[in-house]
Amino acid sequence: MTENDTPNPSEHSANTSNEVTHIGILVVHGIGEQCQFEALEGVARSLVLALEDEYSRLQSEIYVDINKRDLGPFGAKQQTWDGNGRAPIIIKIKYSIVNREIWLHLQEVWWADLDPPNDFKKFLDFWRWGLSLWNTRGYIKGPILSNYGDTLFRLKSPLQKNSSGENKITFFARVEYFGIALLLLILQPILYFVNYILQFIWGNINLNIFSQYMGKVKLYQQEGKKGKGYLQDLNEPPRYSIRRRMIKGLVQMATGNYDRWYILAHSLGSIVAFNGLSQPEQRLANYLDEAIWQLAVEKNLTKIENNNINHRGVKPSRPPWLNKDNLICRQKLFKNLRGLVTYGAPFRHFVDLWPMIPLSHTHTNAFPDKFQWLNVYDPSDPVATQAESLFPDNNQLEQPEIRPIDIPYKANKLHLFSHIEYLSYRSDDDTLIKRLLNWIINENNNQENGWIKYYDNTDDRPFNLSSKRWLDKDQTILWKNNQYFRLRLLRYFTWWFLTIIFGYLVFIVLHLFLKSLEYNLPLIGTILFFSCIPVLAGLCKRLFGQDSSEVRIKEYLEDQANKKFILDEIVDLFDYPEKLVKKSLNKLLAAREIRQDTEEKYFFPRYEVRTKDDEVRNQLQQLTSDGISEIVGKLRFAPDEQSETCIFYRVEGEEGWLWEINNSLIVYTIKKGDDPAEDPLVVIAQIS
Repeated sequence: MTENDTPNPSEHSANTSNEVTHIGILVVHGIGEQCQFEALEGVARSLVLALEDEYSRLQSEIYVDINKRDLGPFGAKQQTWDGNGRAPIIIKIKYSIVNREIWLHLQEVWWADLDPPNDFKKFLDFWRWGLSLWNTRGYIKGPILSNYGDTLFRLKSPLQKNSSGENKITFFARVEYFGIALLLLILQPILYFVNYILQFIWGNINLNIFSQYMGKVKLYQQEGKKGKGYLQDLNEPPRYSIRRRMIKGLVQMATGNYDRWYILAHSLGSIVAFNGLSQPEQRLANYLDEAIWQLAVEKNLTKIENNNINHRGVKPSRPPWLNKDNLICRQKLFKNLRGLVTYGAPFRHFVDLWPMIPLSHTHTNAFPDKFQWLNVYDPSDPVATQAESLFPDNNQLEQPEIRPIDIPYKANKLHLFSHIEYLSYRSDDDTLIKRLLNWIINENNNQENGWIKYYDNTDDRPFNLSSKRWLDKDQTILWKNNQYFRLRLLRYFTWWFLTIIFGYLVFIVLHLFLKSLEYNLPLIGTILFFSCIPVLAGLCKRLFGQDSSEVRIKEYLEDQANKKFILDEIVDLFDYPEKLVKKSLNKLLAAREIRQDTEEKYFFPRYEVRTKDDEVRNQLQQLTSDGISEIVGKLRFAPDEQSETCIFYRVEGEEGWLWEINNSLIVYTIKKGDDPAEDPLVVIAQIS
């Protein structure tokens, strides 16, 4: 194997006379504190090991090219890889029997750095959030987004049998997450201790799956906070910044001159990948920087939509250099995409608690006919869930654009290791990485259903289907006959059994055993003691931690800009008590973030800056609605003065009269009030 500077795929003809097939692989990492290229290197290592084993009999040669850069900080301990514009790793397979080569170009969507560094406050926030997760409030039952209601829809858990759209969190889900919180509370000190010992001995063992997974989930679902977040998406939830990198990766793969390309997404990275694939065309371009957009234009991935698209209120906001009718064409973007492989994916957990995040795109024929989505899960993996049952049946009106194929697979015999062992290579076993490699190289067509054939009887399996690894789909996880419920119940019983044993040996005996003996309830007493902690956390969340209700109400009213709602209508949209909704509305009114008319109806005011002056009108046509929003956002709304033709804004903290709002923006028709020095007002005229 060699490490050389690697040319772009389009330059291969000058370097080889063989027929070369270029295959792109985009890796999306999951939980953990990965450094850049660390997850990519792990996938590449497993692929190379499988290639050397499987293709040695074909007399093929395997080379690994790494795109290096001779740049780095002073005293750097490792060489720098270059992932800007070219694949950091290329695995080249050269067949000796035929004049053919296959190049696997590996790229990565890295987002681990967007998680803020660990500190005591983050530690407390994590435990406060995790222990109260079971008592999460319900979520909006109304429309998803006013602009995309016809293209996006929610996935639905099979346990949610209500077909009226009220996707409330089920009792079973609350019990399950309460058990997880209690399990995490008892088991975590043990895992910290065992994990420290194993890392000290072996250096690369990590059993801290629970806290890492839950920590990343908290990052991806949390609301935006004032002054927080990645600088490019200030005040927005962190998932906007993560999604920005995912969509950039999609565009880079589509512009990479590959014959076909695939996405491999692990754990929470599966939600990130699915989110990126389901984004509407009106949003995709908003996530790109200007250089990537120009590359998409050069590769003909864009289109112009002259349907008077309203980008107002769309998040992230539209860049000023992008015209409002310029879009990324999803059909062109996914033209050469052949597969999505998710493994260890927590789809059902998000559908239960945060269904507004993994939205599915309706059927628009954006994906090619050969595209397949394979969801690999281990029934013993505490994170992974199935995905097939979360998508509507064929007889429903909402048709998903893509559907997963669930594939049960035994990654590891140990529960804690199963989540991180999906792509591990074993030379003497029929592992996932071997089948994944054959599936990619042979373009999805070498196995029935794109993967393996299921057999009703395990005795009918061919020799190469090892019963230790590949499970019978009809005998593992299905919703019918409560088989899925029984399996999960068995899994949790096993976890509880192990928790009680280890807890008494390491933690509980040392501190609480004697106290429990006073009441003659050593076992029940300790369990009840620990059970009180998540109960108190959930109650505190209900009583004191309801800031998210204000955020959700404001976001909904903002999305339905200028549409007026009475109090009962807003209460009906949320699973919140009327007292809490009214309290949140009063806070938003006091902060002047929403308005209330004379009929006591609530609405989010949004105004378009208009003028009768032709010259200014022509200038306005060159400015996006986000530019207008930026102007309005710099003014404090004064609800005490309004007329049919003018909107009044009070400018606070300004000396003299405000003539310019931003040097980079156009100065509009701004009129003075009667006495600007005493009561400065800005009047922005409207036309009928």
